Amino acid sequence: AAAPHPGQPPARAEEDGEKEAGQLTTVSSPQPVPFTGLIKGGLQEGHKITVMGSVLSTGENRFEVNFQMGYNDNEIAFHFNPRFEGSGYVVCNTKQLGNWGPEERKLQMPFQKGSPFEICFEVESSTFKVMVNKNIFMEYAHRLPFDQFNSISVKGGVHLSYVSIQVRLCTQHSSPGAGCGAPSPVWVLLHEPK
Repeated sequence: AAAPHPGQPPARAEEDGEKEAGQLTTVSSPQPVPFTGLIKGGLQEGHKITVMGSVLSTGENRFEVNFQMGYNDNEIAFHFNPRFEGSGYVVCNTKQLGNWGPEERKLQMPFQKGSPFEICFEVESSTFKVMVNKNIFMEYAHRLPFDQFNSISVKGGVHLSYVSIQVRLCTQHSSPGAGCGAPSPVWVLLHEPK
């Protein structure tokens, strides 16, 4: 499939005749925070979820991105929660049956109030790998089977402009190099026109 022209949304996989388990519901208009987007088929190894926006300069001192079961926040596979308290830090956790597990804190703040950001969450076999503004920030070990979780939720002190999922086309059954370099289909959950 040809690459999309600048300014046009990426093609959906079914238009190219390909079938992917990671197909998403597309939201064509900007969504206010809190935002929840469903991931059809659930999270899969190889998914790359991109969240773009800007941190509000005033108001709330935190925001969060959750990978959860539908619209229910009692089951969260990965809670990513930057907090602008003190010198700033990021809290990560998992919630099962409404109960939080042991909190993990990264005493580093890659976000700035009033500034734009891009967060990429890569679903790997044993971890979520998190990149902030194209730099590796952290890895979070899976505590629950990630394929049971089928939505992304964003809440708190941010303006959200773009959310998408990219599916890695190569699999463990592919021959080495077969299709791995080809652009993967991208499903856009949210894209705010400039």
